[in-house]
Amino acid sequence: MGCRRQRSARRFTVVLLLGLLVAACAGPIPQPGTGEVRVAYQPGPASLPVQFAARSGIFERNGLHVVLTEGNDITVFTTAVAQRRYEIAMSVPSMLLVAAEKGLDVQVVSGLQRSSQSNPNLAWITKDPAVTSLEQLRGRTVAVPALVGQVVDSFTYLLERRGVDRRDVRFVQLGTAAMVDQLNAGHVDAAVYGMNAGRALMERNGIVAHSDVVAQAVQEASDGTVDDAITLLFATEPGYAAEHPEVIRGFRRSLTEAMDHLRSHDADARALLQDWLKMTPEAAGATTLPTWRVEIAAPELVPYATIARATGSITEDPDLHALLWQDPP
Repeated sequence: MGCRRQRSARRFTVVLLLGLLVAACAGPIPQPGTGEVRVAYQPGPASLPVQFAARSGIFERNGLHVVLTEGNDITVFTTAVAQRRYEIAMSVPSMLLVAAEKGLDVQVVSGLQRSSQSNPNLAWITKDPAVTSLEQLRGRTVAVPALVGQVVDSFTYLLERRGVDRRDVRFVQLGTAAMVDQLNAGHVDAAVYGMNAGRALMERNGIVAHSDVVAQAVQEASDGTVDDAITLLFATEPGYAAEHPEVIRGFRRSLTEAMDHLRSHDADARALLQDWLKMTPEAAGATTLPTWRVEIAAPELVPYATIARATGSITEDPDLHALLWQDPP
């Protein structure tokens, strides 16, 4: 067990080191101009508030000149923001815990997406109606978005609580767009699938959705006291936040305004899905909008530390209060 934990920690270390290398070599990353705030984020339904704040002038009204960069590698974003190559970047709780333990200066400044069983983000899905429990995945192949990170750690945590060792499940990395086809073909037995935009396709193919992996792991790691999971957030380098608290306040205020508007103006959200993400009207109409929330309290990060410790991604208890930005008086 100890060797497996060490291997898990080494895998995460390698991923972060690769992220540092890619961040150092990647280009072009926008260079800061006077008053510019470079923000890196992943496109998708969860990020609608970011796009809406940019397009509607909300950032400008809050005193921010935001330069957006889109990408899909949150590891690169996390390492790059620690190097101040971005002022603010998207990440996930587990990645920040690992980064902090490895000596990268990172700090949470805002939440973005929450997941729950009532509004799942990443649920495990199956084609075989006989597979109804996690215990039945022993000896089977499971497709995941990445082989390290919050999703696979959450899945591993749930499996091991049920007596299924990670080595007894074959995880394969697969893009969300291919998961339903691979399930239909019998090449994988289960997958962790993005439900916001993919629910309609899944249902048309007779795929069964089970629980949200991260939300269930967080619930079990908190002994049932936490029902929703922080699945996406924004981070910065602590020195930058200390130097520019007005930027952090403006960014949080902008996201809050955008979230409030999108919640109360559903048509605007659907139109943005079509224009920005190039969804068809049918796909945009079938998309389940995420649960958005800016506020995060330090105790809410405790379950992620529990999961990361249990799976070997971190080896020490983190200072969660230091990891979370506090607005100075």
